[in-house]
Amino acid sequence: MIPKTWHSVPLQRYVDLMQGLADEDENDNIWSNQIRRAVLLTGLSVKEAKKLPPSSAKQIADLLKTELPKALIVKKFHIGGHWYRVITKPHRLSTGQLEKRIADARTMPTKRVIGGIMTKAKEEKWHQALFSCCEPIKRKRFLGIPIGWKVEELEDWEVEERVKAFKMLPMGIAYPIVVFFLTLSNRLSSHIDTYLIKEIQKIKEQLDSELLEINTDG
Repeated sequence: MIPKTWHSVPLQRYVDLMQGLADEDENDNIWSNQIRRAVLLTGLSVKEAKKLPPSSAKQIADLLKTELPKALIVKKFHIGGHWYRVITKPHRLSTGQLEKRIADARTMPTKRVIGGIMTKAKEEKWHQALFSCCEPIKRKRFLGIPIGWKVEELEDWEVEERVKAFKMLPMGIAYPIVVFFLTLSNRLSSHIDTYLIKEIQKIKEQLDSELLEINTDG
């Protein structure tokens, strides 16, 4: 139930857990904090989290000591019932296409209820920025036989749900995308607007610093 690495942990659950840890007070009940951590990490209800074995607290503590995924970027992945491809060659897209994707992804975050716990509204739009780094794709077929992939054009009404699905993007996919785009940031500057680069830079700084802070304090 408690993961041993960050690879399979959804982006939003990582964000929620880091926010929960930041909100903890040294005067809080230790047992309550352990339950809250389990709820934020797993998505279980409070009632379900209370049934976890005592060893789960140590498992979460061990997880917090592990590094974020540094594997090679996954160029093609499936999330929310749809396929996406990371834009590893942004020069293939026009400035207008990129600007539209970035504008589509800028939606306002809201408060969320997780397992009975209300979380704060987040200013960070990490999943939106990651959505902008990818393009939806679908199978090309010839006589019913799949022969490759093509970019899928989305209707305006589809975008919001597609963006929301990126909240559940596993960290094993999300974090390498962040690292990849920052590595190429100088080459991408003429193709992707500075807003997206700044958003990606912020993601990496906060993902890294929050985990480092937790380990330093612990």
